[in-house]
Amino acid sequence: MISRFTLDSATEFLFGKSVGSLSAGLVYPKNSLPGQNGEHINHRSNVFARALSEAQAQAMLRNSFGVVWRLAEFWSDRIQKNMEVCHGFIDPILKDALEVKRSIKEGEKSVGQDCTAEKGFLEDTLLGHLVNCTEDHAVIRDEIMNILIASHDTVRSLAYLHSLFFNPNYGRRRLP
Repeated sequence: MISRFTLDSATEFLFGKSVGSLSAGLVYPKNSLPGQNGEHINHRSNVFARALSEAQAQAMLRNSFGVVWRLAEFWSDRIQKNMEVCHGFIDPILKDALEVKRSIKEGEKSVGQDCTAEKGFLEDTLLGHLVNCTEDHAVIRDEIMNILIASHDTVRSLAYLHSLFFNPNYGRRRLP
């Protein structure tokens, strides 16, 4: 639940739109009856979170190969599929933000409530700030992914440390 809350709050901060992972329902073990619910497994936020985690795991595996990682992935890129899922979530939001910036820039919007709300959107989020600085799609997407991964990992680490602090036996069970 902490990981889901982190994902929701990070995407709200970064994009101005939440992934809605808390609406996906409770997390159950895979071998339980509720854990085999296809609707839960295929919820948009769960697919995104799973792809993000798997891409991180593959990136760490690449790091263990050192400079010869390209030889290990000679026939196929192991991260590509997961990154396409992540990009599939981020790209429409990024496209909308770039269109809002262009429409404001071109003056297509009438001066009024909508224009003010859209300008507020571009000023209040990291995505809005990046869109105001550059229109390079790849740069903006990479920056957002960096911050999203950092926030996800930071909260995951803090949750583990919190568990150790309040229950020292937790560390003895988890660590070899």
